[in-house]
Amino acid sequence: MHSALGRNPNSYIPIKMKIASLILGLIGSLLLLSIGTFGFALGGLVGSGGLKALSAILPVVALIGSCMALSKPVAAGVLMAGSTLTFVGVVGFNFATMIPAVLLGVAALMAFAGAGEAKTPVQ
Repeated sequence: MHSALGRNPNSYIPIKMKIASLILGLIGSLLLLSIGTFGFALGGLVGSGGLKALSAILPVVALIGSCMALSKPVAAGVLMAGSTLTFVGVVGFNFATMIPAVLLGVAALMAFAGAGEAKTPVQ
């Protein structure tokens, strides 16, 4: 079935999955960055250099991964999933980390799902 413009509306689904992965990844990584800033300050008070380093590096890795969602979705999914799992493993799964972890997890899954599709929509 074709739309009024003569294009198949189902041909844009892979592109939509990559764009949704990009948007969810950006939102999740920015939320993770705000939590990471708090963890960086807390690590400075406690004196834990490892917590400070991970709180600063992992949100940036998630942000880089989300920016790669359109061009290299498999690498983006690996970066987003890896940084989310590591951050949750270090900080723990609680109310503060739940929202960014779920957003980045769904973004990673959408990036993996849209990976095998064409880069441009089929007409």
